[in-house]
Amino acid sequence: MPVLFCSSDSFSQQCSVEPAHLASAKSYIGTQEIGNNGGPAVSKFLASVGLSTGNPYCAAFVSFILDQHPQIRFPRTRSALASKFISNRSMKASRVLLGQKVPKGGDLIIWRKGNTIFGHIGFVLTWDGACGTTIEANTSDGAYGSQSNGDGVYVRERCIQPGNYFRIVSFTPVTYAS
Repeated sequence: MPVLFCSSDSFSQQCSVEPAHLASAKSYIGTQEIGNNGGPAVSKFLASVGLSTGNPYCAAFVSFILDQHPQIRFPRTRSALASKFISNRSMKASRVLLGQKVPKGGDLIIWRKGNTIFGHIGFVLTWDGACGTTIEANTSDGAYGSQSNGDGVYVRERCIQPGNYFRIVSFTPVTYAS
């Protein structure tokens, strides 16, 4: 059942329905890997992109969640590589930082490591200005530990920091068929 989320300030109130895929992602919060990138849930995530236990699984988690909702029209990408989810429909983090674009709950948030193809990915829960709350897999709980190769699925607080080596570069909307 969809959940209605409302936010308000002193001037207005805005409400929206939580996307079904975001509710699915939330159901995995607190899931921990067993061993190195293993365990029943992590193995399911990895299998959804044709990989076995032991591989990084942030993008596999995103692919697994998106696959649970065949009514999703975009993105059609299913990959173990976060950068594959960046498309011409993606919002550049620099435009979000300038207030020109605003990610919404359920959008994908994508990081890049330097100028490599490697990075990290998760789902936006909420976003306001330069910072927001996300759901990510293969990360650590809290502000310490590995930010992109941790031990489970957690809620994280994240901020756009363009000068960092490991930085948020894009947000990709998830859209459903009408």
